[in-house]
Amino acid sequence: MTDKELIFFQKQLLNLGASQQNQDFISLAEAKFCYLTREQSEEWVRIGTFSNVHTHSPELQLISDNIQDIRLLLNKRLSIVDLGCGDGKKIPPLVKILSKEFDVQAFLAIDTSKYLLETALSHVREYSDLPFDNCLSYQVDFEDISISEINNFFSETARLYTFLGNTFNNFPRDQITQILSKLMEKDDQALLIGVKTRMNSSIDEQNRLIKEYSSYGPRFTFSYGHILGLSDDQMQREVTYDLEENRVDIWIKVLQPSQAMINSGLSNCEKILAGYRYVPTIEELLSWLARYFEVKVFSNATNTNAVFCCKKPRKTSE
Repeated sequence: MTDKELIFFQKQLLNLGASQQNQDFISLAEAKFCYLTREQSEEWVRIGTFSNVHTHSPELQLISDNIQDIRLLLNKRLSIVDLGCGDGKKIPPLVKILSKEFDVQAFLAIDTSKYLLETALSHVREYSDLPFDNCLSYQVDFEDISISEINNFFSETARLYTFLGNTFNNFPRDQITQILSKLMEKDDQALLIGVKTRMNSSIDEQNRLIKEYSSYGPRFTFSYGHILGLSDDQMQREVTYDLEENRVDIWIKVLQPSQAMINSGLSNCEKILAGYRYVPTIEELLSWLARYFEVKVFSNATNTNAVFCCKKPRKTSE
């Protein structure tokens, strides 16, 4: 990143709310900060390529194992809308799974990062049987998604929204669920949410989650610090569990403030909240989603991963 780009992004961060909340820490945990720079997107793709966390996933196995039940939710012909597409590597195997029961017509990738959209489209076009011109992209923040804009991409086919890769747990639950509820405006639309879940609230389970989230992504986390001008030797990564929120918090400990932070009035900052992941139990998330949708849930034997299949409730005549 050039010095000019760095200054631009630092100002943008401050304008978007990365301001001093108290004397000790600032928060960059909003989802809008995840892929603010190309460096962040490239590092996220690198993590996925290295650990196969995006392609060898329990959620794809759950979808495959329960495809007959999912078949009952939708019409035969469908288009896939991938909310938070990332690198797109889950889509070719998903298309293969769905093609056992559906005629998959088209694919729309939605993400806030232009680079991730380009990466996802390239991968899906190369490794799936979908027609080149039927693989499209829509760059937008989730809170700004336009239903009419999505409608412009498709002909009259059933629509399957996919929210895979734990992205659902990266947002405040009320905010993202309301957005999803508005998107699903017709009876021939369904939503697949694939998430990590926790087994219980024990100390052992909290420690397991801390260990799991500590095992990958340190370079991705450091990319947040780079935006504020921190070098690698000026920061340290920490992972904690917020018991009150049932949330894994991912922190950067500031060992020495950068000149950019000093110039921005953030010289007293000791920690940066760089990200968080809500980790509900299956029962908690099922209870929440049932407020908005008709829901079926499929989980693995350990209850550490689940796929929620959602449809809007049918309207009853009075």
